[in-house]
Amino acid sequence: NGIYIEKTYCSNPIEYNDYIIDKINLIDDAWGTVLDCKESKKAITDTKYLKTLTDKILKSFKKLKGYDGESEFKKSAVNYTTHMNKVSKKELPEFMKIITTDAILTEKGAARSEELIPILDGVRENLFALFEKEQEVFATKNNFKIEGK
Repeated sequence: NGIYIEKTYCSNPIEYNDYIIDKINLIDDAWGTVLDCKESKKAITDTKYLKTLTDKILKSFKKLKGYDGESEFKKSAVNYTTHMNKVSKKELPEFMKIITTDAILTEKGAARSEELIPILDGVRENLFALFEKEQEVFATKNNFKIEGK
């Protein structure tokens, strides 16, 4: 809904899970918006938003106490968010500049974009898979099911 709420404590495991998931969903929505851009200036603006958003979320995660001493699920969310923050500063703007300014990619631009894809998407997918695994472990430990699983 675009409203950003920050918590330092969650009273039950589902609230904790949902809070973390909501933040990750915000990041993924911003990521998708950037990648859908066809125009360079908008892509840069959207990339800056992703950086600002991940900065805020990292601060939120730092303030959030692990539910019942939990740390791995939150840590995996922090690692994912940190990666998204890092790439929003360098690799993502470079990638978006290449793909939005060259209607037909130059050979150099095409080669560089191919180098960036494993950093942008490969690492992101691996970190997200680890995040989902840790969410499953947390859900199992706290006796709830994740929707869609």
